[in-house]
Amino acid sequence: MIFSYVRTSVWKENKVTMEMQLEAIQQKADELGLSQVLKKNQYEDRGISGGKFEERPGLQNLLMRLMDKSNKGGTLIVYRFNRLSRNSNDLLKILEVLNKNKIELISVMEPLPSGSKISLQTMMVNIYGVIAQFERDMTIENVISGLERKRREGKPLTSSVPYGYRYSEVRLVPIEKELKIIRLIYDLYLTEKMGYKKICNELNGKGYRYMGREFLETDIYRFLNNKVYFGVFKGGTVGGEYRGTHSTIVSEEEYLRVQEIKNHVELVKRVIEIIGCVKKFFVPYVITILPLEE
Repeated sequence: MIFSYVRTSVWKENKVTMEMQLEAIQQKADELGLSQVLKKNQYEDRGISGGKFEERPGLQNLLMRLMDKSNKGGTLIVYRFNRLSRNSNDLLKILEVLNKNKIELISVMEPLPSGSKISLQTMMVNIYGVIAQFERDMTIENVISGLERKRREGKPLTSSVPYGYRYSEVRLVPIEKELKIIRLIYDLYLTEKMGYKKICNELNGKGYRYMGREFLETDIYRFLNNKVYFGVFKGGTVGGEYRGTHSTIVSEEEYLRVQEIKNHVELVKRVIEIIGCVKKFFVPYVITILPLEE
């Protein structure tokens, strides 16, 4: 019985699609005079890193199927060995399952010596696995290095930008019309003492729109909690917060003042909720257990 396994990773550059992998696998099967790879014997994991062995349902289901005694002596074809795993230890575990169940492993792009013993095949596959893991580690190191460089230069780590800016040449470029709205939101909150709902009514009443719709209270909450507006980015996996070089719209003092007011408002709301609960549940209970005067 012929099986196939294909996987695409989270990386988009130079990606060999699943369809391309399947086509190459079937061509390889034809060259070897093997039967067609049936749909039910095709396993896949889309957009999952090769380092996440246990988190790939397609691979796990394939291994469970191959461990079935009825499939002993079959063939598994992959596009590259690193499609199975980029971790050499995990690759050895997979090989152990295949060898134990006499499943022949074939790679389209990495041929093994024909007629070679299992020990030699294991060594060759392991070498390919070590190379794949090295490539993966180098890719991760390059990504982290790039993020650290952006951090040192005060640039955003991602192309995801908040309202009021656009992403251009690895920098945040202000959109003046939108930043004026952000400035107005902070002024309404700090100076006019307006809450989220009143701010929404004020903005929507003046005809301002957010992404083609009216402003919502959740939008105001996000804007008032975003440190990018006073020049600070989140560091993510490469460190803590850091200062950006983009134009700011509010000062750090204003941002901290907003947080102070928000915390005070939340505390007052919580106290009111507690008092309400006491009145609703505790007071009636006390009345019922107190002795009544005759």
